[in-house]
Amino acid sequence: MRSQLKLAAVVGVVILALSGFTPAKRGGTDGGDGGGCGRDSSSGTSGGSSSGGTTGGSADKPKPTANIVRCAGVADPTADVQVSAPSSRSGSWTVTVRFMDDSGIVVSTGSERVSLEAGQSRNITVRMTDPARLDEVANCGLEPVN
Repeated sequence: MRSQLKLAAVVGVVILALSGFTPAKRGGTDGGDGGGCGRDSSSGTSGGSSSGGTTGGSADKPKPTANIVRCAGVADPTADVQVSAPSSRSGSWTVTVRFMDDSGIVVSTGSERVSLEAGQSRNITVRMTDPARLDEVANCGLEPVN
């Protein structure tokens, strides 16, 4: 029984690691370490989350980086994301935000297309596709920028 629990725990950690999601501290700042973004339920403010950069198979086409600046808050079904294009490439990309509950289960998503010149940064607002579930949102995360 004990070894089965250990195996289940290891499998769970591996799945989370492979998904690229790292939950943030609720209401704090996590320095943009790459995955989750906690929400302070009283103010709707949040810590950072990041996504992007060069990924395997696309070394010749660097992608922009994205950081969640603010997760959805009370009566506001949007997240603010700062997107920065690589210094060597202009283009248009889609930024997708995952709006998750306390357990990390995605309750809604939202996407926004952004066009940037090489080296340019811009803040964009991404709206939940299902704002009726706003009261369930505790964290935000980013999908890889495409």
